[in-house]
Amino acid sequence: MRTLKEGIFELRNISVQYAYTPLNGTIKSRGGCLFIDSMASKLDMNIMNVDLNECYTRGEGGGIFLMSYDKE
Repeated sequence: MRTLKEGIFELRNISVQYAYTPLNGTIKSRGGCLFIDSMASKLDMNIMNVDLNECYTRGEGGGIFLMSYDKE
């Protein structure tokens, strides 16, 4: 997911199972279950009652990978 301007991101009552990025090593992979790109905006993020199981990545962030806004 990529946020723009004033990003608002909310996850409630979800389950993600058996999510993965490519494991063959041909591309750089990030965020097995969830990849959030907030580089272009401030982010207001709420994660409530979320179950992430069997999330794999060869790169960074097996469950959640967050690229954050750092302009201030």
